Amino acid sequence: MRCLTSKLDLPAPAHKLCCGRMARLTLVRTIWLAFMAQLIFGSSLSYATFQFTDASVDAGVEPYDMIPGLGAGVAVADFDDDGDIDIFVPTAPDTADRLYVNLGGGAFEERAAERGLDSLDGHRTALWFDYDGDHRLDLVVAGDCYPEVDGECQGTLALYRQTVDGNFEDTTSQAGELEFTDLGHVAGIAAGDIDGDGYHDLFLCSWLFESRIFHNNGDGTFDDIGSTSGIELDSLQVWMALFHDFNGDGRQDIYLVVDFGQDQLLLNQGGNSFVNVASEAGMNFGASEMGVAPGDYDNDGDIDLFVTNINPDNRFHRNDSSGGTLTFTNIATAEGMDATGWAWGSTFLDANNDGLLDLAVTNGYFTTPEYREDPSVFFVNRGGSPVTFDRVSDEVGFNDTLWGSALLAADYNRDGRQDLIEISTLISVSTSYVRILRNNPQPMAPTNRFLVVKPRQDGPNHRAIGALVRVSTGATTMTRLITAGTSFMGQEPAEAHFGLGGATLVDVLTIEWPNGDISQFENVGANQLITATREGLSGQLIGSPINQGIISNPPLGFIEEGATWVLTAPVGIGHSWTWPGAAGNVTPDGNTLTVVDVDDTNLGTYRVEFEDGIGGKGVVELEITLNSLLLPGSLPAADRWVLGVLAVLLLGTGYAVLRKHPRCPGVGKRSRVSE
Repeated sequence: MRCLTSKLDLPAPAHKLCCGRMARLTLVRTIWLAFMAQLIFGSSLSYATFQFTDASVDAGVEPYDMIPGLGAGVAVADFDDDGDIDIFVPTAPDTADRLYVNLGGGAFEERAAERGLDSLDGHRTALWFDYDGDHRLDLVVAGDCYPEVDGECQGTLALYRQTVDGNFEDTTSQAGELEFTDLGHVAGIAAGDIDGDGYHDLFLCSWLFESRIFHNNGDGTFDDIGSTSGIELDSLQVWMALFHDFNGDGRQDIYLVVDFGQDQLLLNQGGNSFVNVASEAGMNFGASEMGVAPGDYDNDGDIDLFVTNINPDNRFHRNDSSGGTLTFTNIATAEGMDATGWAWGSTFLDANNDGLLDLAVTNGYFTTPEYREDPSVFFVNRGGSPVTFDRVSDEVGFNDTLWGSALLAADYNRDGRQDLIEISTLISVSTSYVRILRNNPQPMAPTNRFLVVKPRQDGPNHRAIGALVRVSTGATTMTRLITAGTSFMGQEPAEAHFGLGGATLVDVLTIEWPNGDISQFENVGANQLITATREGLSGQLIGSPINQGIISNPPLGFIEEGATWVLTAPVGIGHSWTWPGAAGNVTPDGNTLTVVDVDDTNLGTYRVEFEDGIGGKGVVELEITLNSLLLPGSLPAADRWVLGVLAVLLLGTGYAVLRKHPRCPGVGKRSRVSE
């Protein structure tokens, strides 16, 4: 039955049915136009494609007692090499340090006592690093007695070696000159190989007292080389250190974040000695620097630095270096990023996997009323030339008013999206938190893809600390630095996360190893966790099916019988799919799911199990809503109001068009046709 040119072509009941269907079709098309309007004008409506939610309770991570002082750190790494991110939390005296072991799927279990890491000494900062070169991550922790500065209490430093069975033993007494007994406030720890022997050396930062630089002798012992390093350690109050070969000469340099003094850019001269060139490079700002975040925000191939401070003195050092000449330009004011509050930790991350690094900053301070409820801040990278950032803290849910400290980016649940891990304190009750902020895609978010790369090599520097990882897709090349120590008293895992936008393949993956060697791989499939060695790649599919490249027909709107979803796997790795429990509304066949029955109540989550063809297995869930239209219920109220007005206008237009439609001339008037 078809509605032709006039109501005279059909009997009245059939005509009414036909025009009713046309009205419904017009309604559907109008709502679809509203969707498209939101997609087109999304930025003007401040719509965010992702939202951070506090998942700490669900993850099994509890509040804790922080050591007294000006914040504390957290060390994040895959210490047991099972592919998931684990968390070590140093705690106050008489409170056991915590080791949260990742069980997979975003759940943690506290196992410090089981592994031998439940010290009661009181620690502020920690770092995972492989000090003996056996490819197993060891741990160094440090604490202090702040605010006591003239009593009998002394600072503490402990070194724990990971044994073959995955437990830890205290080897501090065997580590030579590796010690910290000052009365001052200890700060961050960073590791890097300053003499190219493959073994990780340490920089231990101290606020109020002298920092330490320890050379790793490769035999389990360390030498304190501060007095011969050329670094004026006795005059610097250092919060954080960052290792990176800034001038590309093959030697690891050090950037120091200094409070009450000028920051230091220490070029490695060889022979374990350094020269400060911060003034020549334009980085010798002196105020109240706290933390540092490295990242190539403009995708030009070099590492830029965001350095936190107190309003309005954040520094955003764009790397304009050429050849061996180091030049940095502060663009914080121009980008509107100089004043975020009393800032501490910060981190670059690609929160929406669009290939552009965004920035998160945590703030607050307990003694100054102006900063007691200082909100955290999030800047989304809009790209362009020059690159611009928008402050979208409220829209993305990163706007807490806790007193922040360390802030890190890590995909803790392996869903292909970078989450945030924030150390913070609720000042009114002196309770501290390890906040696990899960990154959730929002309705209408594009299905951007990603690639996570773990560079690994033979020799003592197994995790390739100091390496640069680059991926090229089309005309864009993105760069990530592998670090051990970043932010404010923090550590992120030794892996590189790349958002790929809509790309299904990386044209070229390049590893620039710490010794200068280069490895390249072509046509690497998206949505994988890749381990890259000099010899080749191995990988596993991770993330949700929406990130695996589901192709739906239609992509949005009413889902009809015969619609299909196809789960696409990375190129070069064969996958097999099973759909336990899928029946009735859908028919699975390999990697394809076909809708066979539709009604108003068919909503379902379908479980997908897969094998990746190289021994890996996984489970993902695909939420399919049948015969229902996705509406942006999580939009901010102002955006919903604007979208509502838009929809009303479009509905009115559609209704007016329908009234004039030659096939339904009676629509909108009282009908005299009997039923």
